[in-house]
Amino acid sequence: RTPGAVTLQLEPLGAAPSRELARHLLASTAAPVFEDTIADVADGNPFFLEEIVTMLEEEGAITPDATPGDLSKIAIPPTISALLAARIDRLDPAARQVLERAALLGLAFVRTHLEALLDGEDAIDVEATLRQLAQRDFVVADPEMPGDAYRFRHALTREAAYDAIPKSLRVRLHTAAAERLAHDPEGEVRDEQMGYHLEQAHHAVRDLSEADPRALPLAERAGTHLAAAGRAAAGRGDVRAAAG
Repeated sequence: RTPGAVTLQLEPLGAAPSRELARHLLASTAAPVFEDTIADVADGNPFFLEEIVTMLEEEGAITPDATPGDLSKIAIPPTISALLAARIDRLDPAARQVLERAALLGLAFVRTHLEALLDGEDAIDVEATLRQLAQRDFVVADPEMPGDAYRFRHALTREAAYDAIPKSLRVRLHTAAAERLAHDPEGEVRDEQMGYHLEQAHHAVRDLSEADPRALPLAERAGTHLAAAGRAAAGRGDVRAAAG
């Protein structure tokens, strides 16, 4: 969404379109029983349906000779959030570290910024890991930005990956992201991004302990940068951004 954009509420897919989408995604490699079961669980949500198919493929469960009994043994998470969390849990440690740090940066991110948050970790081939995550439909290369730019395939995927980060680690990573931005040229974008990361670090600290001495300095720094970004937006006449 962008300010002033019209928000469209899409209706869920019906039973027949859901089965047709499942059939297309399965590419006729599975028994018809999969189509009905997947369509029923997804309940008209096309993204949920795609994620179910991806999970079953990752588990090697999709076979032409599957029976209803075989499928009943597979625990398909009942919600899209639970399914995404389960898929993230099955990632190897390196892939999970990369995905979580990418989520901390936002819906779209740049590989070099991601590598900065992995500084000091065990050697991880970030570029190869991002390709692996793209193959598994967690992220995609951003076609609007050349080079090393990526984005999450879906906002819910980014949300699930971010929720998996322990709050103590969120504090450290958001603070590190803000410190990296401190070296960028001054301006509204830098202030907005630094303010965001410091604000999120403050929220995580307060959730851990309201008496944590780091809370007030983080809040003051976040407020300083967000106020500067707000004044800059007001100065160019963008009232919505300034209020935000």
